[in-house]
Amino acid sequence: MPNSGLVVLNPSAALYEEITQALQDPKTLTYIFPDQALLGDVFSNRWVPLPYIYNALKFLQWKGVHDIIWRDEEVKNIHYGFTPKPWDLQERSVDPLMAKWQDMNEERLREEGK
Repeated sequence: MPNSGLVVLNPSAALYEEITQALQDPKTLTYIFPDQALLGDVFSNRWVPLPYIYNALKFLQWKGVHDIIWRDEEVKNIHYGFTPKPWDLQERSVDPLMAKWQDMNEERLREEGK
């Protein structure tokens, strides 16, 4: 099953029709991770994973998980897969990756004049 944290598609009317047709299948009601399962069904044997740096699951950097391959300087996109999400926090996070998101969001808001 693909991870849908970051998906790159070449949209077309035919692809849209294929996806909407797949949504009519009753088995979609049983999907645990609906977006991923649907993409897995529609694109079975027709997808390739992106390197982890484009969808780096936050927990992979934890010691004993995949910390041996995690490189902060190489990560392009962090996938905050579990709750709490950094955008849901009311207070400053002590978790470095959550704080990184908060810092970048604060910078974005300043640049937008908000």
